[in-house]
Amino acid sequence: MTRKLAEGLVLCLLLIIVTGIAQPSLEKSPFVDAEIKSIDYAKVTGTDMVKNGSEVFIKVVLTNFSKEIEATDLVFQSELEGSAGHIKIDDGAPEALSSGDSYRIEHGEVNKAVEITWSVTAPEVSKRMHFVLLNITQHTTEGLYSVVEIEKDVTSEIIEDAVRAMNRAEDAIEEANSTIANATGIDVSDARTMLMLAKEHLDNSLEKWHGGMPGEALEEANMAFESARNATRLATSAKTTRQIGSYAIYAVVIVVAVIVLAVLLGRRSSRRRIY
Repeated sequence: MTRKLAEGLVLCLLLIIVTGIAQPSLEKSPFVDAEIKSIDYAKVTGTDMVKNGSEVFIKVVLTNFSKEIEATDLVFQSELEGSAGHIKIDDGAPEALSSGDSYRIEHGEVNKAVEITWSVTAPEVSKRMHFVLLNITQHTTEGLYSVVEIEKDVTSEIIEDAVRAMNRAEDAIEEANSTIANATGIDVSDARTMLMLAKEHLDNSLEKWHGGMPGEALEEANMAFESARNATRLATSAKTTRQIGSYAIYAVVIVVAVIVLAVLLGRRSSRRRIY
């Protein structure tokens, strides 16, 4: 006996689930316990984000179906096309599911658990994007409740490389700003020019990143970093040059003073020998 609801009810519940995704503050279901057993996927290096183009496999187990209500209509939804899975009650045969399906469960027929497996393919993205991989809601006579909602960011290695490069460039620009600000009374015009160039490259990087061009964003961010580092070196060099110049002046003054003192002492010694 099929457990799929009639087509009309499916359409009705689809409207409900769309509202549910838009409002993630749905109350957690008091009529069933849900446990996410596993979420397996390829991760982008150094993150917990999903690598674009990779497969995501999800396993959810539902237990303790309340006997306070007779039946539950589970609705499955994903923001990713081609999402599909299976549902199995106790040791029964698994039945196919796809995004948008609803499935009726008679609570009295569940002795152990309901197992749901789900798979999605992460799309190819040009910038970091957030997706609902699986949303399960429960429609009962008591109302609509949230059972499970699994969300992940989808990205790529080059996108995250660009993000890290932009952050590194921002830090280098802050350092250059601080170094130039502390170089009071010193000509650091060359350093200021280089700093302006660094900020221009960073602005370009952000524009490219938001425009979905991570490769170009990475290049601009790297140029911003190098320009900022050069600005810091120029400001530090100007400061060091001035300090060396000041030390040189002090040294000349000391040398002159020593010479004058030596001459004076020499004259005094000569007068003593005359007498």
